[in-house]
Amino acid sequence: MKKYKIPAYLIFFLFLLPVLMCRKEEPEVKNTYTFYDVRWNPTFSSVDDPDFDNDEYVTAAVMNCFVNLEQDVSATVFAKIYSRTKGSTSAFQNYSTSDTVSFNGVDSPLMLSLTVGSQVTEFTHGEYEFAVELYEFDTESGNARLVSDSRNYESIKVENKFERLNEDRDIQIKASWQKGVDINKDGYAAEAELKIDVNFMGLVNVAGELRAEVEYKKTSESDDKYIEYTSISSFEVIGNTEADTLVVKIGKKSKAIEHGEYDFRILVYKASGFLPVASLTFEDNAVMRKKFQGERDDDYFYHINLANLVWTGGIDSDNDTYFRQRFLQLDVDMEKDTAVKNIIAMLYIMPNDTLLAHGDTAGYVLYDSLKYQVTGIGTSDMHTFDVSKNYRIILGADTSYYSIDSTQYHFMIEIYEDVPKNKRVMKDAAGSDTVAVLRALKFENASTDGGK
Repeated sequence: MKKYKIPAYLIFFLFLLPVLMCRKEEPEVKNTYTFYDVRWNPTFSSVDDPDFDNDEYVTAAVMNCFVNLEQDVSATVFAKIYSRTKGSTSAFQNYSTSDTVSFNGVDSPLMLSLTVGSQVTEFTHGEYEFAVELYEFDTESGNARLVSDSRNYESIKVENKFERLNEDRDIQIKASWQKGVDINKDGYAAEAELKIDVNFMGLVNVAGELRAEVEYKKTSESDDKYIEYTSISSFEVIGNTEADTLVVKIGKKSKAIEHGEYDFRILVYKASGFLPVASLTFEDNAVMRKKFQGERDDDYFYHINLANLVWTGGIDSDNDTYFRQRFLQLDVDMEKDTAVKNIIAMLYIMPNDTLLAHGDTAGYVLYDSLKYQVTGIGTSDMHTFDVSKNYRIILGADTSYYSIDSTQYHFMIEIYEDVPKNKRVMKDAAGSDTVAVLRALKFENASTDGGK
């Protein structure tokens, strides 16, 4: 009887198979967090007074949350604060979300300091209760896991009395917009100036220098999403006059804002203070909500439709691919305005075989210009440049005329709205550096085009 030898690797696999079949996946180890305590910070800097009128209702407070992590591991966490009117049976409402914080379990308890009140969202006069949820954040996946909730601890009750800054002290902030730039008149400014006038009313006196912050957020975002736009490091208030008015430039000349509707907030502090002494938001004055857009969104509501920018027809009698005459079709659209507008289209030529660097116009000279009307985004208002004649170069008082020669030419188009010359602003442009249809076009004059 013939014997078969079993390979050694197969014997090893058969021995290992029962072990593999019986092995279970190790369960995911989840870190354990507990709230050690949640309480209000009892003290502030000597320059900060969150209860100016001493009625026990504060304008701001700092909530300190102490968290234990049982495992000796590194973790990243953040907290969510919830609030509701004291004694209410309604659900807690989300108030704010903290930044992420990293810590090691061996360093427990971790203290998270969370600002509540005028620096985030002000509370109207009343008593409130709060809850805190703690989340573990996975930096790799971006996922968050709820790991502890202060509402699960009977010993943790977080309450406080709050009121708005304008209920606590009589400091008034006035604001208005001026010098808005909105070329396409769509209601979205490319830039504007925010005038700010801070006044001491009645017997209120805030001694020393003040500073201010201007913050903004998308209207659709919650108040804890406000970010600083700019700050004013030091200024003085002169009673109740406009002589101390501040002006903050918003938009393209300082920092552009993308297209959208924004809420702005003004916070005023003592020069070295942590808590605001006055604030102004959209809830106080509707002027603090304004629509902005980027500079290109505003200035370029006229644009050259590159899909319709084509050369049509032409004369090339000797069929050498060099034309004595060609026609450049131009279609200018207005996506944000359908009114009839007068424009000037300028065609430039560069009698040179060298391509320009991006944005360089040094080699171009004016070839021709068209004045005509455009409307909307249709094609009924298209016009055509006839490239066949001489062009001129003006240098000071001297004018030189050049005929089309047998070579390659590059072209550039600029679009202007036809307004008084000193107010004319370029609306769009296209050149051979970026648009292939304007690059390296072959032309010659009639005398070299077969002599016809």
